[in-house]
Amino acid sequence: MMKKNKIFVFLIIIIFFLACYLRFYRLDDLTSPYWEEVALAYDSYSLLKTGRDHHGNSWPIVALESFGDYKSSFYFYAAIPFIKMFGLRVLAIRLPSFLAGLALVFGTATLALQLLNLSNTNKFNLFNRRLLFLLTLFVTSISPWAIFFSRAAWESNLATALLIWGINLFLIYQKQKNKKCFYYLPISILLLILASYCYHAQKVTAPLVGLLLLFTYFYSLKKNNEKLARWEILNLILSLFMGFLLFLPLWQSSKNISGQQRFIETSIFSDLEPIKYSNQKKAENDNALWARLYYHRYLLFAKEIFINFTDHWQLDYLIISGDANPRHNSQITGQIYHLDIVFLFIGLIFLKSQGYFLLIWSIIYLIVAILPSALTTSTPHALRSLAAMPMILVLISMGLWHIIIKIKNNKKFRTIFFILIFYYLIELTIFWNYYQNDYFKKYANYWQDGYQQLMTSLGKLDNNKKKIYVSREQGRPAIFAWFYNQTDPKLVQEFNNQAKKDQGEFLTFYNWSFIDQVSEIKEPGLVAASPSFLKNLKGQQTLIDSVYNQSGFLVWKVVEYQP
Repeated sequence: MMKKNKIFVFLIIIIFFLACYLRFYRLDDLTSPYWEEVALAYDSYSLLKTGRDHHGNSWPIVALESFGDYKSSFYFYAAIPFIKMFGLRVLAIRLPSFLAGLALVFGTATLALQLLNLSNTNKFNLFNRRLLFLLTLFVTSISPWAIFFSRAAWESNLATALLIWGINLFLIYQKQKNKKCFYYLPISILLLILASYCYHAQKVTAPLVGLLLLFTYFYSLKKNNEKLARWEILNLILSLFMGFLLFLPLWQSSKNISGQQRFIETSIFSDLEPIKYSNQKKAENDNALWARLYYHRYLLFAKEIFINFTDHWQLDYLIISGDANPRHNSQITGQIYHLDIVFLFIGLIFLKSQGYFLLIWSIIYLIVAILPSALTTSTPHALRSLAAMPMILVLISMGLWHIIIKIKNNKKFRTIFFILIFYYLIELTIFWNYYQNDYFKKYANYWQDGYQQLMTSLGKLDNNKKKIYVSREQGRPAIFAWFYNQTDPKLVQEFNNQAKKDQGEFLTFYNWSFIDQVSEIKEPGLVAASPSFLKNLKGQQTLIDSVYNQSGFLVWKVVEYQP
């Protein structure tokens, strides 16, 4: 038994180091930071140094203004300790997501075991349970979906880790019914609330998951004919009251611009076409009752939501090319590996064999996890539906585990087992080799590569007297200028009220101007723009610096300009 324990621990350690390597290797420089990461970093830095974001808002609770959008607040605060330790660096802002990625590896494996507990079956011995844990650990550690979002500062990744551990602690509490573990329940609810403060989609998913967990709790009591002890009732009431108080600011913010802006920008309900179509069809049919019902706007929106939901189950998305946005997927794999789709269906069949409750519970969770994405445009969307990933990986792992259990007494068991593991390692090798060697070179422009060299160069040339013009062609140049030059947040806050802005983005900052057209260049100075932009600039240009991205394209030229 001692030998088996040592092997189990040894395998966990091996998988843990594999997960760490895949998530931490060149975390700070394999891909350049996207502007959202830089905004997260600089606002966290500003909060650390001054207690205010770069717009001067003191310790925002729910959201921080970010270029006309309002980003959920928790990731900003989670990053502060890392910026304190490592400074204003790419590594510091990505570390919370990296750690969340590791937490998801173990959280997903733990979730698989907790789902077995929901089945109320004791037919699986310790060996089988450990095997499921290890397989889920392995499948999650090498998942391209999980790896991809652990390697940049994605709030959704941290939110999903908080959500999954909130679920795990609740289910462990439910199973144990031990007074010594009373604190699992309030911590579980706290994690669900923090997930809601971390990413917009979780404002929908986390509360609905909380309701699903409560239903599970009371269903279990009824099924087993159990009654709550006094301490359990008190613990439940106090925990729910704490959750209500903590969620209240989010609820209140949903009535103002900070809570509505992101939903307005991405929601299908902002599209007036279904309403116009509904009115047109009802008019064409003389406003008949059947037409009012059949072409009702709510029915049309429901149809669109259903289509958006099913988009996330297309084979092209799942196993071929994944999310079409290169910032969300490498484009050479789907969100999961090819054979995973087979194991996914086997996992569903296995859950059905354990009772309909477990199958229905998992399906409801997947619906709730994908719902926020289904309510928006641009589906399928790997980031907004990231909360579905752990359950999908659990189902895949259960399918793989079920096959292994079925054949473990077969003479060819070891051969089949090692073939499966070898297959996954081949898939991982193909993905990882492309990701670390080719991906960033091909999609460097999607990550705004070149800003570091540009802003470092301009920072050295800045003498506060010379006018500096930077084109906005690559997006959000002001925040990159502050980030790479470690600009004092107090200077940004002081200039906030006098700065020209576009949806909250600074267009001016002392002697700097961030421009869209050559006509905005009124004085001599330094101009940073693309070669095509500079062709339209009339006057004398003396080349100071050239910036090439990892794709080998000339993305920036810095010139000394005289009209």
